[in-house]
Amino acid sequence: MVDGIGKELSAIIVGSELVITVIICWFDIWASDGSILSAEQKITLILLYSPWLIIPAIMVGDNIGRVRKRVERNEKAKHM
Repeated sequence: MVDGIGKELSAIIVGSELVITVIICWFDIWASDGSILSAEQKITLILLYSPWLIIPAIMVGDNIGRVRKRVERNEKAKHM
């Protein structure tokens, strides 16, 4: 088992990067010219990219919670 919060911090960084990248892709898809992609194609692409946003966002939230618990637990141990 890995000790410390390195794995949680790494997951937060990677997950955040994925979320930001997908949001940029969504804006690029939606802003593309109508002659390149129809509205139906844009919606299809956005839906196909959705798991790449939702899963990392959940991962980031979960790992932030884990880090917070570790920090609180360590603060309690210091005050005892």
